[in-house]
Amino acid sequence: MNEDTNTTPATSPVQTPDAYLTKQQLARRLNVSLRTVDNLVARRALPFVRLGGKLIRFPKVAVDEHIQRHLTINARGV
Repeated sequence: MNEDTNTTPATSPVQTPDAYLTKQQLARRLNVSLRTVDNLVARRALPFVRLGGKLIRFPKVAVDEHIQRHLTINARGV
């Protein structure tokens, strides 16, 4: 019998421990408060996964892509 050695579909989520961020990790990464992260979640302004009840995690790759697409820099010249 010829079995495919790659049994994981290409669309399956990454299972490494650092693939998902906690709310605290995301707040530190974005340099914002926990309340700001709560507000972003409430507005659905960031990708997240609800694991049940109030337990949520943020897919690191999806968050990074979202930030790249929606990043705006407002700087005043000198």
